[in-house]
Amino acid sequence: MNDNPTPDHGRAAKIDLARFRSARRGHEPSIDHDQADRIIQTIKTAADTLNAQTDLSPANPKITEVLSRLVKAVTEPTNPATAMHVLGNREIRTVQKQLWENLSRAEGEMEAWWTTQFLRERKLDLNTLEQFWYRDNYKELTQLEVDHWAQQNKRPDADSHVVF
Repeated sequence: MNDNPTPDHGRAAKIDLARFRSARRGHEPSIDHDQADRIIQTIKTAADTLNAQTDLSPANPKITEVLSRLVKAVTEPTNPATAMHVLGNREIRTVQKQLWENLSRAEGEMEAWWTTQFLRERKLDLNTLEQFWYRDNYKELTQLEVDHWAQQNKRPDADSHVVF
């Protein structure tokens, strides 16, 4: 079904807010400048590539490659000081808004591409759905939403809407 190689996207990025708060209070380890430079360069390359391409779907191998590298770079374990250095970088702040817009568009095109792939299947079952690169992420997001309902002492019913 899928002629494109599965990108190395890994699991959804999870931010440890306590570590970031600690970094802001001055209890941070020193910046890993080599890692920061690699992440910054990867983000800039992704921003440039996304700006230059019209097809942001997985059908475009340039997009699959650059987004795989981006996800790998930004989900790589790093200390809070390095993360804050990257986020505060002038070049990153300059491209951030357009990058988010392009990433949002790429996500929509990726979901539409997968929908097309699934509609071509003679039989759609859980094994077929497991091919979707972000299936685990969607499961996690759904669980977070269901857990939120539980914290509110509520349960989804037939009239409820779960985002993921």
